[in-house]
Amino acid sequence: MNMRWQYAAAGLSLAITFLIAMSSPVAAHGFGERYDLPFPLPYYLGGAGLVVALSFVIMGMTARQWEPDDEYPAIAISRGFVGSIMSGTVMTWSVRLIGIFAFALVLIAGFYGTPVSDRNISVVIIWVVFWVGLAYSSALIGNIWVLLNPWDSIFRIFEAVVRLVDLGRVIPLNRPYPDRLSYWPAFALFLVFAWIESSFSGSSTPTTLATFVAIYSFVTFTGMFVFGRQVWLRQAEAFTAFFSLLARFSPTEVAVTDRTVCETCSSDCEIHQDVCVDCYECYEIAPRETRNFYIRPYAAGLKTVERISTSQMAMVLTVLATVSFDGFTATSGWVGFFDRLLPIFDSFGSHTGTVIHSIGLAAMVGVFVSVYIVLVQFVIMASGEELPAESVARKFVLSLVPIALAYHLAHFFSFLLIQGQLVIPLLSDPLGHGWDLFGTADYVIELTIVNARATWLISVAAIVIGHIFAVYLAHMTALKTFTSNKAALHSQYPMLILMVGYTMVGLWILAQPIVNTE
Repeated sequence: MNMRWQYAAAGLSLAITFLIAMSSPVAAHGFGERYDLPFPLPYYLGGAGLVVALSFVIMGMTARQWEPDDEYPAIAISRGFVGSIMSGTVMTWSVRLIGIFAFALVLIAGFYGTPVSDRNISVVIIWVVFWVGLAYSSALIGNIWVLLNPWDSIFRIFEAVVRLVDLGRVIPLNRPYPDRLSYWPAFALFLVFAWIESSFSGSSTPTTLATFVAIYSFVTFTGMFVFGRQVWLRQAEAFTAFFSLLARFSPTEVAVTDRTVCETCSSDCEIHQDVCVDCYECYEIAPRETRNFYIRPYAAGLKTVERISTSQMAMVLTVLATVSFDGFTATSGWVGFFDRLLPIFDSFGSHTGTVIHSIGLAAMVGVFVSVYIVLVQFVIMASGEELPAESVARKFVLSLVPIALAYHLAHFFSFLLIQGQLVIPLLSDPLGHGWDLFGTADYVIELTIVNARATWLISVAAIVIGHIFAVYLAHMTALKTFTSNKAALHSQYPMLILMVGYTMVGLWILAQPIVNTE
């Protein structure tokens, strides 16, 4: 039998096996309200698994060789009136001032506003606008964080003032950044943020959040002062690393056509193309006539990266584990497990919940890292070639980014649309002191803006599409990594099992009635 049809048969067999396993009746779904699925839940699980498997089959039958990094269609929009407006100083600093204003508002409202979380705008800005809304925007539009980052903007102003006051002084100190640190500071800080978001019992307390923001700001400003703004932001600032990772999926990119600019760039640009893509340091220092802004296909930026460090790999796996843990903690399974652990940790008193959730988060991260390490071993074995496991692991990890995005969208879609409406009344009364600055303080949240049925269907679509993108990226990476097409195809069998299985598990988690929403 022809190799491609063997490949197709294997994928179909796996998907059909999952499909046949369906047998249970109608399942209730909890998206803030009861919704009885029109078909038994296993139909959705099997159907989603089948679609992902079929996409795998199609990839194996049609994609027979690696597509060069610079051969994806891109439309330049940096020329003309629109481009000049978008890249102009007035526009960029208007966006930067929005970021600075939001940052200041978080601190002021956190320290001086009401302690009631749903009446304090700092909580909404951090968990709704920042964590959910900005993540969506970064992935679906582009790297907006580059301009919104308040620490970057404030430090730019500081540098400008220092140059005006004392031209002979060097700010920052520009100490050499230790190579051994790599992206580990960004990973560690993001892990702390993930812990606050998913495990810390005080995550919705305005004063506590403002304190964390102040501490993080001190660390960030100190790092930029010692090592330089660009170096610290790129390798140690957690949110620059996080949003830049998501933005690799987005349909927009910045590029510099003169690669000689890269010789003076401290970032050691990762992408080997005729132009320098998505390096914002190069874009900043390049002559205006060599700068370009492009629209590209979704996920194109994830298959062009040549070098991924171990610390960046750990960041991707942690993001995926964090989003999955968020969803799992809202299910009856987690609540039952939580209740069984309460007597064991009751000596921690009011911190018992934080301790148990922290253990759960650590376990989830550990499981994801362990599963990925094992998966890579199977990928190498299936290929029949001998390659360093760590190198293969780093190459394939970006193929998981669309899955992380899909689960972030699925878990927080209704949360963003409903809780995001709090911005309207809170803009008039940001501190919860009874103000009505813009006449919107009496706005009532529209709970029916999205129903459970729409949320469920959007979640299913997001998860399936995310896995299809992941299958494509993994397949293209395999074609580039292994020496023969046959080895590349065989290497993806373990990846297929993971993708189909995780699709079904993810949908199962989403379909569980929401029991715990803390």
